[in-house]
Amino acid sequence: MKRSKNSTQADLIPITVFRFVNIYRYDDQTELSLAYGLALLGTLLCAIEGWHATWANKGSYRNTFSTFIRSIDNDELRPLLGSEDDGRDPLPEQLGRVELTMHRSR
Repeated sequence: MKRSKNSTQADLIPITVFRFVNIYRYDDQTELSLAYGLALLGTLLCAIEGWHATWANKGSYRNTFSTFIRSIDNDELRPLLGSEDDGRDPLPEQLGRVELTMHRSR
């Protein structure tokens, strides 16, 4: 059954599709096991170091402007912050609504 086409449709033509699949073959599993084992060990060491840093700092910090502002000791900004606020997560609710305007002092 042939479909009819209108003036905006192109002619149907046969196409050929090639699929390329990577196939890996390891004759010696020792090198592969060593590579994966070292990657797993490195990942585990990084995770342990991250957990230790969080524990040693008694919390986590983000690399954001609000964390920077909360961690500096500025007399003008201190009234906006709680006395115990040292920049750790989470951001205090009352500080989330604050807008800062920066100006150049002369």
